[in-house]
Amino acid sequence: MNEETLIMQATDVAREWGGVSTHPRLIKNRENIVFEVLLNSGGRGALRFHRPGYQTSAAINSELLWMEALAKHNFPCPAPIRTLHGNLTIDLKKRPTTSLISWIDAHEIGAVISDTLEDNISLFSDIGRLIAELHNVTDQIETKTFKRNSWNEVGFIGDNPLWGKFWENPSLTATEAELLNKMRKTLRPYFNSITNKDFGLIHADLLQENILKDANQLWVIDFDDSGFGFREYDLASALIQHIDNPRFLEIQSALIESYNDNRAKFDTNPRAVNLFIMLRSLASCGWISSRVPITDERQRFHANRALKCIEKFISEFLNN
Repeated sequence: MNEETLIMQATDVAREWGGVSTHPRLIKNRENIVFEVLLNSGGRGALRFHRPGYQTSAAINSELLWMEALAKHNFPCPAPIRTLHGNLTIDLKKRPTTSLISWIDAHEIGAVISDTLEDNISLFSDIGRLIAELHNVTDQIETKTFKRNSWNEVGFIGDNPLWGKFWENPSLTATEAELLNKMRKTLRPYFNSITNKDFGLIHADLLQENILKDANQLWVIDFDDSGFGFREYDLASALIQHIDNPRFLEIQSALIESYNDNRAKFDTNPRAVNLFIMLRSLASCGWISSRVPITDERQRFHANRALKCIEKFISEFLNN
């Protein structure tokens, strides 16, 4: 569907929120289709066409209820904007589920990551504090009725993982595919070794593009992959893009130490986080398989990172 048609559809559905004063601006057409909109009421928001088939309407509604509750507790994330009739989503025939959230005027932290260790230590300490706050506030919210996927053993390394069969990534050699498939059996026992059992709603995709920074604070956006899981997975997601940093251990230590200092309920440790870094690398290897052509270089990038994470972290599990 071309950009002009998408903008027309966004203008049409925005009437449920009172209409827009200017044409919506298409800012992303990947997983979700996202527009910047200026409402007739004067508000500014991100209008989202949720990708069909990924989350059910009930799951999207749960995502928005969580974000709404977080925002009411002053956690820095977008707040859902309800329609004129008080709904969180719109489901129209032959249209994807649509929602509107408040606009966050800030930059991805990737734009501010420095080559200076001191700056990175400070940034990742702030991220650790932010993730602890996310989990602390979430523990105060009633989530039992929410419908979201589970980032548990089955979701990561079951026969049909949430993000796809990573051992079938088309860029893998037969030997590499066998190794990644073998990791399902190898890693399974270590789910039971996570001592704090801190399991609840998690963001599940705290990559640097989903953490924004303005002059005053950090913000978390894009809760599309959120679900119920071990809290360490949020720490792992924040670290996965930095495993090649020569000062990775210092960055990881700053993140975990700050998280533990600010987490009201449980502490964690590098070993538990490293387990989830491996699991995240495997999940991403499966995720990319169905999203880009076989020849796309990103297939091999995620395969290489999964293999690298296994090599980097597996020894501490096999030797203990």
